[in-house]
Amino acid sequence: MPILMMGTIILSYVVSLGFGWWIFEHLFGYDAISYRLPVYTFVFMVALGIDYNIMLVSRIRENFNQGLSWKDSIRNGVSLTGELFLPLV
Repeated sequence: MPILMMGTIILSYVVSLGFGWWIFEHLFGYDAISYRLPVYTFVFMVALGIDYNIMLVSRIRENFNQGLSWKDSIRNGVSLTGELFLPLV
């Protein structure tokens, strides 16, 4: 589980860094990005990613300990933790 959590955090960092570079390059027309952008992106994505992953894993474990199967625990955990973005279906 820790390796999966680190992988998702690194993936979100790389994607957000690439998206930030794309915005500056194509929308704003800059040739380069500030050296601060990767640092800020890393800090925010790691901080947000760790918090979200901890809440998600805690919710999944909580559901599993209540007697649900892993599949149902994951389904409920994801839908309830990301409720703002993923309404319960």
